[in-house]
Amino acid sequence: MSNMNAVKKVVDLRRAKGEAARRVLIESAIVVIASRGLDGTTFAAIADESGLSRALVTFHFKTKEQLIAEALSYANDIYEESWNRHVRKPGLAPDVKIATAVAHDVAFVSSHPALLGLWLTTWSENRSQETYATHALDADRAYVAEIAAAFDAATAAQPNQRFSSQAKARALCALLYGVWLDHHVDSRNFNQADVLESFAAVLHGLMPQWSGPFPEIPVEDASRTGRKL
Repeated sequence: MSNMNAVKKVVDLRRAKGEAARRVLIESAIVVIASRGLDGTTFAAIADESGLSRALVTFHFKTKEQLIAEALSYANDIYEESWNRHVRKPGLAPDVKIATAVAHDVAFVSSHPALLGLWLTTWSENRSQETYATHALDADRAYVAEIAAAFDAATAAQPNQRFSSQAKARALCALLYGVWLDHHVDSRNFNQADVLESFAAVLHGLMPQWSGPFPEIPVEDASRTGRKL
């Protein structure tokens, strides 16, 4: 092996090690934010959760705001990957896509409580709302637009709709956010079957032609490092 190849291998190993440590710190930050809120989220707390040094935290992240932004981007990537696997599968009829989106989000919140805690924390605290708007709001808007497009396609053969597809999509998303809040407040009594039954009543009102059922969405492990997210 030439000296140049040896140096490149060392550099690549260091880069991989650094990226792995960064993932651990981001996932640890998500867990800490979800359990302690922003006031309780310190570099020391993240170091304790991660098992890494505080110096390593400050090496990768200069400010808490930067860390929150990275955590939001990381969480959004996890959600997007899951959405792509289930909701954007080729060949789904529009009404099936809408039902799949509902089933996906109900299953997702049950599978990833720490991600939910991160989002709810940044939604609710004034100082983090701007960070959320910068790093996640566009994705939320795209989600509503995608559901609206599915409603457009699902009801194309039914003229003179009383409500627009955009209104239907926003109503459905608002209900989903309410369900996420229910899970966050009282996860022990959260029952996916009961929740989906409520959504079935709503979907029959929004899309009378839909006859069900909701698809089964498997529980997925989002973590890259073994933490429960």
